[in-house]
Amino acid sequence: MNLDIKELDKQKVFDDFVKRSPNCNFMQSYNWSIYQESGLGRKTYRLGFYNGDELIATAYCYEVSQTFGKYIYCSRGPILKEISRIVYEDVLNKLREYFKDKEYLFLKIDPSIQSSNSVSEVPLSMEAFKNVLTMFNQRRLGF
Repeated sequence: MNLDIKELDKQKVFDDFVKRSPNCNFMQSYNWSIYQESGLGRKTYRLGFYNGDELIATAYCYEVSQTFGKYIYCSRGPILKEISRIVYEDVLNKLREYFKDKEYLFLKIDPSIQSSNSVSEVPLSMEAFKNVLTMFNQRRLGF
């Protein structure tokens, strides 16, 4: 599949697509991107993935600055028109390619796809993505 990636600036197109998707999530909505951009001052990317003229996936991503540098975060995305292993892999490759030559250290995704769905394992089977386990050190605060 030969995908084209374009910036989406029309809220209705973006949100209508997200609402119809089987892996819909508010953290991939246009309003959430506006909050990240205007409220938190983050650089945002609202991306559409096209197969010809057909929009088959979207991804709202934003820049996160840390002391070690900047990275791109795609929270609960990308959003797919249909849950398909092949489409998902193509979208992830295109997303990675899009940010590859920019000044970011890495691309972080945490897709909204149920772990019981075999498509959720796609990033783990790709060489470019790694499974990262986050551990929290929980302790009581004494007063």
